[in-house]
Amino acid sequence: MSVAFNSGPSAAPLARMIAAFVASRAGRPPSASSRDGRGGIRDRGIRAAAMSSLPYGLWRDRGGTLDITSARNPKVKLMRSFHKRRTRDDGGKILAEGHRLVCDLIEGGLTPTLVIALRASPGPRLQAALETLSADVVAVAPAEVVQRCCDTVTSQGVVALVERPVLPLPPTMQTVLICDGIQDPGNLGTLVRTAAGLGADAVVLTGSCVDYWAPKTVRASMGASFRLPSLRLESWQEVVELMRARGIRMYAADGGARLSHFDADWTSPSALVVGAEARGLSDAARLELESGGIAGVSVPLEGGVESLNAAVAGAIVLGEAQRQRLVAERHVGVRWGGGMTGDGELSGAVSQ
Repeated sequence: MSVAFNSGPSAAPLARMIAAFVASRAGRPPSASSRDGRGGIRDRGIRAAAMSSLPYGLWRDRGGTLDITSARNPKVKLMRSFHKRRTRDDGGKILAEGHRLVCDLIEGGLTPTLVIALRASPGPRLQAALETLSADVVAVAPAEVVQRCCDTVTSQGVVALVERPVLPLPPTMQTVLICDGIQDPGNLGTLVRTAAGLGADAVVLTGSCVDYWAPKTVRASMGASFRLPSLRLESWQEVVELMRARGIRMYAADGGARLSHFDADWTSPSALVVGAEARGLSDAARLELESGGIAGVSVPLEGGVESLNAAVAGAIVLGEAQRQRLVAERHVGVRWGGGMTGDGELSGAVSQ
């Protein structure tokens, strides 16, 4: 059941009902204007205040939903505990914030263990998503309490606690993104989202790379982290061994490289290494680059620009990798992981 405001005469009965309800919560009788339907409630600011005070049952016609009024509530404290990486690792759960992300996850089949949302009307899409959950999973709270649950400066009005997915690396990988010490969760999330959108098969994290499941990373990935397999390897040697075992050649984004990213061959199984924002590649990756184990690639720049943001550079190179793959598919008939060629013969050239 959703509540909609209208500006015409038909809005008066509902307006009077809401004004009376808000006044009763405040312990005072409704004003004359609310009793006779004149003025007051039609003002947007008053409408917003009234809507934020609505009980959950007025926009979700179900009982049993918890109404949280204090930031000291155990469920709020539980949500806040998952801001810490150790809690996420130990508990196997992560936070997802924002209407779009929470809706995407629920509609995709993921069932949160807890959702805390604003008392105000959630909008039709979020309302429909929350209607699929058990009443005891969803709690409502005022804006200041929801804000305490969120990692963002300004809350988007809903936060969910969900099980962390376990996605093993696929047996055959054509394109891999290797994040070598990325420090900013926004950059990592953007890279993950870009990699998923441009057809990468997996993400490998190494060194001091920020947590893949940090709230800001998950939010910046817009749900892509739930679909793209990831693996964290502590040492660079483990990365090298994995790539060699899979027959994957590594390229590193390096501003000083002579080889343009246009000239690298991305039609063979390949991995792109993106280093940290400030210092670039780690010492271990740099040694591998100098020894020839990794080929450096650079993005040609003009206009006096010397470097690009890590996420931007990664997106440009991954875009070229996708372009080369698509051209090969259309003109040669290759299907990554094996398939039929344009001549009707089986090809497993890209399978390892």
